[in-house]
Formats: sequence, C-alpha cells, structure tokens
Amino acid sequence: MSINIFGKTNAESSQRVISRGVTLSQAVNTFLRRDGKNAAAENIYMDNHTLINVSDPAHAQDAATKNDVDHRAVSKSGDTMTGDLNMGGRSVQDCLSIIRHCTIDMKHLVGLKSIV
Repeated sequence: MSINIFGKTNAESSQRVISRGVTLSQAVNTFLRRDGKNAAAENIYMDNHTLINVSDPAHAQDAATKNDVDHRAVSKSGDTMTGDLNMGGRSVQDCLSIIRHCTIDMKHLVGLKSIV
C-alpha cells in the first residue's frame, strides 16, 4: 500500500494512516474515543486515579456522583426525610421499642390497621 506525503493511501478513508503507521480503523477499534463515538469493550482500570467533573445521573444506569448520593440518599446513621416514604405495601419491622416511647400524632395514622 503506497502512502503519499500527507499520510493518505489510495485505499478507503478508514485505511488512511493517521499516525506512525496506525490506520484510522485501527485507532477506532483499539482506543476509547474522548468524543464518545465508541464504547469501552472491557472494564477501565483507573490505577487509583479519579474521574472528575462528572455530571449528576439522569438515567437509571448512570453512575452516581458523590454529591448526588450525599444529597439524595438517606443515611443509615440518621437523617431527616422531607417527603413521604412509599413502602410499596411492605411494613417496617423491629421498631416496637421506638413506638412505645413516641408520641404519635393520630392524623398521620389514617389507613393504618393496627399498632401492636
């Protein structure tokens, strides 16, 4: 295959040599593009480096940022809820000692079947 002084060949553009003998198709198939036009085929090993300036997640399979987790997740060690908690028909277990020592506002018990 002949290459002219501009690094171009007589073959189609994907076979054009772009740098040090590497063709465009080899580069696209070997390297992860920064513009997102190809996808990683394997895990990406970061060697203890971090990803920075990552946007907050918008879709179900997006990675969560620390900021998003810190502000949306409920801490297991204690937190304050600002909205309703939909339990999806499930109950809260092992909390009788808490209920016995709390004052319960009856207006929030609408639809509750029993407290044992």
